[in-house]
Amino acid sequence: MADRIDAIEEEAGLFLGPASVWRLRNGLFAAPTFPDERIRYVTATLELPGPMPVDRLFMPGPGKRFRTALRWAGFDALKGPTCVPLIIQLPPKADLRSLTLGDLIGILKQPLLEALPDFRIGEPGFRLRLGAPVAQAVVALDQQASARQWQPDAALPADEPLAVVAVIDDGLPFAHRALRDPTGRFSRVEFCWLQGNAAQPDDPWPEDGSIPTGRELFRGDIDALIATHGDDEDVLYDASGAFALDGAQGCSLRRFASHGAHVLGATAAATAKGAVRFIGVQLAPAVTLDTAGDERFAGILQAMHYVLDRADRIAAGYGRPRLPLIVNFSYGYTGGSHDGLGRVAQRLRDLLDVRVQSGSPVLMTLPAGNAFQSRLNGRLDPGDGAEAFSAEVPWALPASDRTPSQLELWFAPGADLARLEMTIVDPQGTATVLAAGDLADPAAAYKIRDRTGVEVGRVWSEPEGVHPTRRGLVVSLVGTDTLPGQPQAAAGRWRLRLRAAPAAALAGPIDVGIQRDFDPLGYRRGGRQSWLDTDEPWFEDDGTWRVQDTPGALITRFGSLNDLATDAAHTIVVGGTVAMDGGPAVHSSAGRLDAPAGLSVDCAAPVDESAVLPGVRGIGTRSGSIVRLTGTSVAAPQVGWQLAAALVDADDKGQNKPNLGPDAAPFDRTPDMVPDVTEDPALAARRGRRLLDRRPRD
Repeated sequence: MADRIDAIEEEAGLFLGPASVWRLRNGLFAAPTFPDERIRYVTATLELPGPMPVDRLFMPGPGKRFRTALRWAGFDALKGPTCVPLIIQLPPKADLRSLTLGDLIGILKQPLLEALPDFRIGEPGFRLRLGAPVAQAVVALDQQASARQWQPDAALPADEPLAVVAVIDDGLPFAHRALRDPTGRFSRVEFCWLQGNAAQPDDPWPEDGSIPTGRELFRGDIDALIATHGDDEDVLYDASGAFALDGAQGCSLRRFASHGAHVLGATAAATAKGAVRFIGVQLAPAVTLDTAGDERFAGILQAMHYVLDRADRIAAGYGRPRLPLIVNFSYGYTGGSHDGLGRVAQRLRDLLDVRVQSGSPVLMTLPAGNAFQSRLNGRLDPGDGAEAFSAEVPWALPASDRTPSQLELWFAPGADLARLEMTIVDPQGTATVLAAGDLADPAAAYKIRDRTGVEVGRVWSEPEGVHPTRRGLVVSLVGTDTLPGQPQAAAGRWRLRLRAAPAAALAGPIDVGIQRDFDPLGYRRGGRQSWLDTDEPWFEDDGTWRVQDTPGALITRFGSLNDLATDAAHTIVVGGTVAMDGGPAVHSSAGRLDAPAGLSVDCAAPVDESAVLPGVRGIGTRSGSIVRLTGTSVAAPQVGWQLAAALVDADDKGQNKPNLGPDAAPFDRTPDMVPDVTEDPALAARRGRRLLDRRPRD
């Protein structure tokens, strides 16, 4: 039988989230990026079931524990705080990785309840979720007001058509020539926030909308760097502090290529058709490294608040009542509920909803994902009969994986998990048995032990508030190649055996998802991807990839859509195609064929030149360099380029600006986006309604 975690861990799970408790317990918290430094600062999100005054939480005083991160004033004005990004500051001698859970709860609970007496620990909607750790060098400690002020570009004509494009990514070359004006002397990047870089000692952090961590560069700062250092961009970035990145993983901007450079370069092409002003957010390395989403959310939420705040400042500075905003966020998740109602998607939608309600159009371009052939998604159908349901999910963990692996099960609304039995069998035959009734309590979490009795994993339920109607179960295992003295999961085929009686108790299909676990571009943490290990062939008899789902099989290619890209509101989801023939790229993800509107790909752009030449060309981190990169991450910004060009072109002609809604109306003014006229539903699900066509025309 499985061992249920103790009461103090359950309380901590209700307060801080079960994923945070597991990371703290097994020593995974911040291990990749902060191996030697004490952790006194950590990002977090304060989640509330409805608007609630939170200002008292950030009042100065002795023993202050919570520091407010940047919040977009427009959201608080129209809706009120419901999910607040913040930074937790622990006592001087504390280390987050060595604190007992009881001590950590004591440190955080008292000041939280004193400032927010209505906060209810353990009740739905109330939670303080830990995010990514923050090095002390990254936190700006001075509370005095900063004298530095952003100024609009005086050289820009008052009647110049404008749009704002924001890129949230990693390794942003903000001084690249692709982001300058035609003279090459002046930047079009109005604001750039380097989240994870060492803070400037003379750039303090007043709690008035300035950045809470890292450093911020204004367009004037970038122009001065260009004037001083000319074309020696290595010296320029070093002088700017962009190389002063704390942590063991190094700095993406030091490398020849980065994910963010390629994305930013593809988006920057919009400047050819009008004045597009840029906002950049370079996420902290710990945020990029986390592929399961537990540590990412606080950094992502802060980035969105920053983008919306700075877009308002740009509009006011240039004397415009409002400016259209396009945000490209080429990140995503392979796990999750895949229905647009997950925690991260909900919070981002709330922000964008308020932006639209304020009268300022906004659209986010998102990649469809690259998991179509990765065997990371599946579905089980218990049926609705009175007989018992049983199934097995084979899960392969590769050897030499230094990072955790995570599998999720998402159940239909109304599923009765009290009727569910689950047995987890490792490759050596050791079984962890969860009997009927064990999973009924959403607060319960259970230990997975190996044959020697060492805890190598954990099973927990996604708590209430993560999803409005569905329960999720998470199975998390440590790496198969960990440091000496640390627990190590067995490599090979694990088996999750599920049984429910009657089958109708589960109320519908079970979605299976494995979170991404390979290293992001430019990082070397030793991650290797696990997968659903069924006997279904990967290829057809002629050697081509199998692109259809087998009826009744566990593996689902259709349904692998990026979890962040499953919300129809204010988003455009972009798949990838092969430039030579316009067919879908082999890796480009798709929604289910029977998915309702909004849970599918909207359009597609080239990500491969041909079947034998993967990738498309884009900029490297230094001006003049060319890098080839593939994936739907590079498709999304190409569409962002088209949208920005359409917006400034319409403004220049005195036409009404296209509506930035889910109906993709801006494409009506983008001649390179042509309708996809295919009658093949599978092809349409992967390419969407329009294609970016770059073939020459008369």
